[in-house]
Amino acid sequence: MPAESQVVRVVPPAPHTRDERLHKQTETSPSDPRGPARHDRDRIYYSAGFRRLAGVTQVFTPDPSGFLTHNRLTHSLKVAQVGRSLAEVLLARSDLHEVLESLGGLDAEVAEAAGLAHDVGHPPFGHIGEAVLDRYAREHLSLPEGYEGNAQTFRIVARVEPRSRKPNGLDLTAATRAAVLKYPWLRAGSVPAAEADVLTHLRWKKFGVYEEDREAYESARSWVPLPENVQSVEAAAMDIADDITYALHDLEDFHESGLLDSTAAREALTTWKQSFAGRDPQDPGPLVENPFERLRAKLAKEYAVRFDAEAFEDAVTSVGAHLLQLQSESVGTRRATANTRRFVSQLITDFVGAVQVQDQPTWDQPPLMLENQHWHQVQLLKEITQQFVIQRPDLAVIQRGQQALLRGLLDDLVTWCEDAKDKRRLPGVLRESYGEYGNRGLLDYVSGLSDLQAVALHRALRGDGRHTLATSFTH
Repeated sequence: MPAESQVVRVVPPAPHTRDERLHKQTETSPSDPRGPARHDRDRIYYSAGFRRLAGVTQVFTPDPSGFLTHNRLTHSLKVAQVGRSLAEVLLARSDLHEVLESLGGLDAEVAEAAGLAHDVGHPPFGHIGEAVLDRYAREHLSLPEGYEGNAQTFRIVARVEPRSRKPNGLDLTAATRAAVLKYPWLRAGSVPAAEADVLTHLRWKKFGVYEEDREAYESARSWVPLPENVQSVEAAAMDIADDITYALHDLEDFHESGLLDSTAAREALTTWKQSFAGRDPQDPGPLVENPFERLRAKLAKEYAVRFDAEAFEDAVTSVGAHLLQLQSESVGTRRATANTRRFVSQLITDFVGAVQVQDQPTWDQPPLMLENQHWHQVQLLKEITQQFVIQRPDLAVIQRGQQALLRGLLDDLVTWCEDAKDKRRLPGVLRESYGEYGNRGLLDYVSGLSDLQAVALHRALRGDGRHTLATSFTH
C-alpha cells in the first residue's frame, strides 16, 4: 500500500467543496492529525462489524481444520488496497483532474474506506445467508423490502453500528457514506414483470438502502453532483476493485487447494470457441449447456451498453491462456505458488491500469469503468469460480444445511421475541434492536452474527447442551 504521504486528491467543484463533502457529523479532537477520510477508514477498521468479517463466509465457511481461503475480512482488505491503488493511478494523471472534479471529486482514502466497509452487511454464510434472510423477511416478517447485504452495509455504517449515543452509526463523512453505495437506489416495489426494463429488474435483485434509512441515504447523496442511480466516483472505484478481487483471489484460493478443475474450465472455454464463436448472442437457439454461452447471453441482455461480442471472444482466448499458465506447474509446490502469485499480481496490475473515466455517466456506465476487453475477462473469471467451484455438488450439501440452520434460527428467535413473558431475557443486543426496530432489528441482530456464532446459537436454542452460557451472542 502506498505511503500515507503519497495520498492525492482532486477537489470537487463548488458547491460540493471537499471541506463540505468530507465534513464530519460530529467534531473531532483538534489534536488529531488525521484528515476526515483517514478518520473514516480507521473507524471502520476498529468497528465490530468489520472485525466480525473474519468469521463470515466468502465462498467456503472459515474452518480452522480446513485449507486456508479468503474470508470476508481478507477479501475486504484486498478490495480496499486495490480500490486505493486504482484511485491513485487515476489521480497521477493530471489530464483527468478536470473531469474528476466535474464528477464530484476523487479521494484515494475514501475509496479505501469504502473497500473496507463494503461487505459489513453480509450475514452468516455470505450470499447463501443473504438469500435466506431476504425470503424470510418478506414471507414471515412482513418486511416487503426483504434483506440485502449492500443495503445492510449502508444501514450499519450510517445508522446502527453502536459507537456513540447518537443514531449516526460510525459517524462517517458524506463522501464515505456515498462511496459504500454500490447500488444507489431503493428496492423496486414488487417483483418486476418479464417485460420490465433492465434497471427495474436490477433494482429488485440488488439495492443499496432500505426505505427507513432514506434520510441517511439522501444526506449522503446530497454531495454527489451526478444523476439519480449513478454511483459516486469512489463507489465506482470500490465496485471495480470488488470485481477484480473476487475474480482473482478466489480463483487463486481454489486453484492452490486443488478444488478448481482448471482443465475442465479450459475445456469448456475451448468447446465454446469451437461451437459458439461468431453466433448472435441475442439468438436463444436450443438449450445450451455450456456455461460460457449462457454467460454471453446474460451479458448481452443485462449489460447491453457494455457487451461486445468480439471482445467476449477475445476474452475467452485470453482467459484460456491464463488457465493454461496456472496449470504450468504442479499444484502444491513452492514454484507453483510463486507462479500463481506472479500471475495474479500481473493481472491485477493490468486491470487497475485499464480503468477509464466516463464524463457523462449513467447507471449502466458509471463514472469509472474497466476498459472493455478487461471487463469481459473479469466476467469470465467470475463465472469460472461460480460454475466450477460454487456449483460443486459437495458444496451444495453444505449450503443446504446452512440454509436450513438459518431458517431454524430465525424461527426460534421470532418465537422468543414474541414471548411476552420471557422477552426480557433475550440477548441484550437483540432485546435492544428488536425493541427499537421490530423485525428489522431482529434481522440486524442475526445478520451481525459470524458463521460459527449462528451455528452455536442455533444449537443452544435447540437444546444441544454444549453451550451453557450464550455470552458470545451479546457482542
